[in-house]
Amino acid sequence: MNRSQPLHHLIVGDGVTALALVAAIPLASGDRLTIVGRTAHAFGRGAAYAADPNETPWQFAYLLNSPADDIDPDFADWAAENFDRIRAQMEGRSPNWLGAAQDLVAKGDFAGLNYPRSTFGDYLEAQGKSALAALKDKGVDVAVLSDEALSVTRNGAYLDVALASGRVLSADRVDVAPGAPTTQRIEGDDSAFSVPTLFGYEEVVAEHVRAGREIFCVGTNATMLDSLRLCQSLAAETDISFVACSPSGRLPAALIPQLPRRSFTPQPNTGHTTAASFLSDLQEQIQAAENDGLAIREVRAGMRAFFVENSITDFVAAPEEALKVPAKLRHWLRAGTRDSIHDFERLSQTGQTRLLSGAVEKIESHDNGAVVHYRDAEGNAQRHETGLVINCSGSVMTAGHDPLTQNMIDRGILEVSRAGYVVGDRCETAWPNLRHLSPATAKIGAEILPMPLFDAHLLRVWAARCYG
Repeated sequence: MNRSQPLHHLIVGDGVTALALVAAIPLASGDRLTIVGRTAHAFGRGAAYAADPNETPWQFAYLLNSPADDIDPDFADWAAENFDRIRAQMEGRSPNWLGAAQDLVAKGDFAGLNYPRSTFGDYLEAQGKSALAALKDKGVDVAVLSDEALSVTRNGAYLDVALASGRVLSADRVDVAPGAPTTQRIEGDDSAFSVPTLFGYEEVVAEHVRAGREIFCVGTNATMLDSLRLCQSLAAETDISFVACSPSGRLPAALIPQLPRRSFTPQPNTGHTTAASFLSDLQEQIQAAENDGLAIREVRAGMRAFFVENSITDFVAAPEEALKVPAKLRHWLRAGTRDSIHDFERLSQTGQTRLLSGAVEKIESHDNGAVVHYRDAEGNAQRHETGLVINCSGSVMTAGHDPLTQNMIDRGILEVSRAGYVVGDRCETAWPNLRHLSPATAKIGAEILPMPLFDAHLLRVWAARCYG
């Protein structure tokens, strides 16, 4: 690295994306690295895998959405090496994760387990400590600040980032590495009998679960499944009353690993002029794979690996058509936690869990509960009386960004589309020394991302390309 002066590199973020960037950034002895985030003291965990300082019944109930080797092969190896400690930590907990894991453990398939999020957080924090220690050994001056970045301005060749504490940090380069935007809001979702999201509102939800009230989730996604596990951690299953509502009225497919592992490599034709033609080509190959005994887990993994090496625009040249592919592809590959989906299906047989098909329009709170207003599959207005409503609907790109990202959007530094964030070839924004990478990034340069960057190894791939 031929530089006459040391540089100061600032990373705003403290989770999986920030950890991937730390591994990729070229820093030399004498350089400075500053990391800013609300949970930066446990760098690597971020908000999604943050440790609760006071242990709660649900702390170890939340599970990763995918098997370990789908999320990060390195994590799968770490979990297998540390399984005795994990087993001891999970002994006697409800829901019975060890019981659900028994068949895979007996086969030695530790990589196929959906581990608790807290376990993945332990791994990420250990990786974070190791990465920062390696930089310090290299002679890099590392500072970690538990703070929140609010805005960025230009100061000559430098960037000044203002923090919530009142401090202003000046850096040569800044990488912004936030999580996804927050859950889209629904009218009436923050009242005595409704909460706008699960995370951060667990104590409120717990109070209603313990009182034996029905829990109504808007959405049938991973957050809904976490909500069910919170209920299971607090109440006997016979005392649970749980409803989930979404337009499809269906659960995600369960990600079930097979031994031996089988692979799927799509081989689509090039030269498609429309998204519909390309998607039809992929659909035929997915159907053939399923007919050959492959399940959603193998199909998803194969698609993800394929599009790491190949671009959608290699097959659909017209950008406006290529942009239509990701939404459909993500819908086809929608899947979730094996343990939680199987529990939901099992509990539905005794009436403890139910699915509704409908689009929720608003929530009204009354003296002793809530009323959910929704449109059923035929478009008819319906109402459902319940105990507590949890908004588990997905994120929306028009609101709910972290303060710094919102500041960048408002000032035209960062582009955002309905699909997600749009950045340059190396994740650059309108300012070349200011980069942005997130699980919600939809387009990098000419590359249209087919799936969200939620898995650690995918984030590492793109972080490396930012600085490769």
